[in-house]
Amino acid sequence: IKTRLNLGRSTGMQLRTFFLLITLHLISGHLMAQKRVVTLGVQFRPIQPLKFINSDFQTQVGTDFSYHIAPKFGYSAGVTVRYGITDRVSLETGLGFVQRNYDLTVDTAGFSGRSDFRIIGYELPVSALVFIPLAKNFYMNASAGVQLTLFPSNVTTKDDYFIQFSSRTSSVNGGGIANLGWEYRTEKAGFFYLGASYHIPFVDIYNTFVRLPHQANEEFTPGALNGSYLSFDIRYFFHEFPVPKKNRVKKKRKSENNDPEED
Repeated sequence: IKTRLNLGRSTGMQLRTFFLLITLHLISGHLMAQKRVVTLGVQFRPIQPLKFINSDFQTQVGTDFSYHIAPKFGYSAGVTVRYGITDRVSLETGLGFVQRNYDLTVDTAGFSGRSDFRIIGYELPVSALVFIPLAKNFYMNASAGVQLTLFPSNVTTKDDYFIQFSSRTSSVNGGGIANLGWEYRTEKAGFFYLGASYHIPFVDIYNTFVRLPHQANEEFTPGALNGSYLSFDIRYFFHEFPVPKKNRVKKKRKSENNDPEED
């Protein structure tokens, strides 16, 4: 018997379709006018576990025992790169490290055990970003796109009475990401940004198994980790760097360089 707190599959499909449609619309509408400006920044994102976004709260019930997984506070940190397309639209990418933390509780008729484990990954997002000016040097930002996450290994934790093993569904996982925030730009001190992001993987990131090796009838009870999260974003951007344009040298025709002498 298995019980899990999650969103329906139809809701997940709707969110994935929303992310893709928004991204394609933002990119296709503004690719012609280019501003050619690159902005480099750093970011730190505390991850907030919330039940209503299906961030891996779950309970699995077996014949002789049950276990509960509850995500704890995690974080993501890395670098962000923007490429300006227009004054209002940019493409944003970067590279980040993410750590998801989990609390595991196992209950049987004879004992109650507790452990924790973590899952780490490396994130590569690509988003279309829109700027909305609110006041002088003050902007509201909204973005949507896709994100690839690399998971380097499986995870195992042990206790005296149980063993937890989490296996990757894939070494590289895709998902959608959306962001909303506010940015203050200065002439000398750079850009300061506060916002929030929501990331939802397209498929479960890990399958979790709990074993009771000391029982006569050893059980293997599986569960799935969705990996979605809501984060609070803190970013700092250095000054913009214009991308130099390549000078095109037109070759003059030989006839123009060597005019015939007049008689």
